Amino acid sequence: MKIALLQLNTVVGDLAGNADRIAAGVDEAVHYRPDLIVAPELSLPGCPPPRDLLLQTGGFIARSLTVLGELAADLRDAPPPVLVGFAEPNLTGTGRPLFNAAALLRDGAVSKTFRKALLSSGVFDEDRYFEPGGPGSRNPSTSTGG
Repeated sequence: MKIALLQLNTVVGDLAGNADRIAAGVDEAVHYRPDLIVAPELSLPGCPPPRDLLLQTGGFIARSLTVLGELAADLRDAPPPVLVGFAEPNLTGTGRPLFNAAALLRDGAVSKTFRKALLSSGVFDEDRYFEPGGPGSRNPSTSTGG
């Protein structure tokens, strides 16, 4: 399996700009004919996103989900699936408000979501804002169709 890893200079809070950076990276990576393209952790919101953006009620995270859907549609014709890091709302009603997640973009849509299970408690203090992913999140696997 050939995997292309995107090295991007994302800007914290620049959802549209980061989506453009991801799309440009995908455009470049497809020339190498990978089976999967992987963008960095939290690449859509920019890493590390500050508390004020993460915890805005209904604002930033909702907009990021819209931009994620638009990015998936824009990458509809990308031959391989693309894995993009984003902050996913925790709708379970328990735990922290978000998951540090990755979306598998395929055929113009988010086909699967993976949640980070082992959060850091160091400099980025992930466990303050993100709930660890549950069973199946530690070693997610999926077929890329290739």
